[in-house]
Amino acid sequence: MLAYGYFHPRTSYSRPLLAYALRDDLRLSVGGELFVGRPASYFGSNRSLRGMFVELRYFH
Repeated sequence: MLAYGYFHPRTSYSRPLLAYALRDDLRLSVGGELFVGRPASYFGSNRSLRGMFVELRYFH
């Protein structure tokens, strides 16, 4: 988990990530990007950019 935060103004960014090896050559990752804060704050102004992702990686 990656996270940044400020106490004044209260605003934060976090990027949780969960990865699991299905097999020795196959990995599944799920995560997202979360922006929290008032619309005028640095991270709050990016709230429209928040999202989630899923990745399936094959190692050959």
